[in-house]
Amino acid sequence: MKINKVQKFVEKAFTALPKVKRAFSFKISPEIMKYDLNVEHALILREVAIKQNSSIGELGETLDISYAMMTHFVDQLEQKGLVKRRRSSKDRRIVQIVMTAKGKNMFNRIRKIQNEHFSNFLSRFNPQDRKRFVETFNELHSLIVKYEDKTDV
Repeated sequence: MKINKVQKFVEKAFTALPKVKRAFSFKISPEIMKYDLNVEHALILREVAIKQNSSIGELGETLDISYAMMTHFVDQLEQKGLVKRRRSSKDRRIVQIVMTAKGKNMFNRIRKIQNEHFSNFLSRFNPQDRKRFVETFNELHSLIVKYEDKTDV
């Protein structure tokens, strides 16, 4: 790619990123905030629900959160009764994070709010643009995962 094209791409990308972030931002509802949860807590609950029996290290790697901060967040979630630590039956040295019934309930409430947010966002698109947006986003995600730099993790 020529320098001029790269420069134009970089300028466009950096002006688009804040807009993308704003469109995809997940705001914790007042109902959820009364449980003193933040976006990181919600992301961790989501990952624990999806990847059952993950360790703190695995969750931190997936979410790009340091081990120390993950331990802090998991401690908070555990104090609220949303997750619990459990030793792996295969290797007792490994501590897995599992969701409690209360945590599953909270996760379902958070997921409902997220679905409403994104449904509202996508409802502004006409059907053609919505389809194109979803396909483009999925392709972008695939390329980022394929070529992401894992050396700085």
